[in-house]
Amino acid sequence: MRCVIKRNAAFSLVELLVVLGIVALLIAILMPAIATARKMARSSACMATLQQWGQAYQMYLGSNRVAAVPDFNDYNVGMQCWESLSPYMGDSQRSLLCPEAQQPRESSHHPDGAAGYAWRKHTYDKAGPNWVERGTWLGSYEFNRWVCDLRPPGNAEAPHYIQYPTSAPERIPLIGDGCDPFSLCFASDPVPRNLQDPEGSGEEGIGGSISTYCIDRHRMAVNIVFLDGHAEHVPLSDLWTLKWSATFVPRKVVVPAP
Repeated sequence: MRCVIKRNAAFSLVELLVVLGIVALLIAILMPAIATARKMARSSACMATLQQWGQAYQMYLGSNRVAAVPDFNDYNVGMQCWESLSPYMGDSQRSLLCPEAQQPRESSHHPDGAAGYAWRKHTYDKAGPNWVERGTWLGSYEFNRWVCDLRPPGNAEAPHYIQYPTSAPERIPLIGDGCDPFSLCFASDPVPRNLQDPEGSGEEGIGGSISTYCIDRHRMAVNIVFLDGHAEHVPLSDLWTLKWSATFVPRKVVVPAP
């Protein structure tokens, strides 16, 4: 008579630890790839939104038979270029937010944005001292004011505004990832030391420059839609090679990686 020994089919503790170790290793290998894929997806969504703003710009020009959107007379009251395009964007408020920067910095008294934060801007029907608020805008995109209609004509900055019809519209930025609602960029604008929250963006959101576009929002690059309507993924160092204004002289810069 043979003795039959039944073996336990369960894993031993050592085998279980080996399996858990392999799973943990696979997760550690896959997590960076998954995070990169998610960032790429958010960047693609951002570029698609910017292309819609480019289309809205063209629709506005066609509907109003003009060459450019109006510039604002008083920054403290409104956001005239954004408000002019918003009827052509549907949910324009939501469409101003990059997926990488959808919330403002609640702890800051300044409305400026950053690589991971949206800017905040209040608009008013009536300026001070008796302010009458019209609404609040949140955004992660920045408008190149040099493409706007010159107001008032003959001011000191007149030579910098884009003159229409213009050459090379495919190199003139219209709207891009940024920290301010608007910008006036110059070739002399410095490279910011902090690519997450660049210095020199100006008080109360005024005075945006190339430094306010030079943010590490999409892996050392930003998305920009150009005057001809196409969008690009622009490396930060290439921002100084674009044609921001009629008098802008491109130059080469080095933007150190963080």
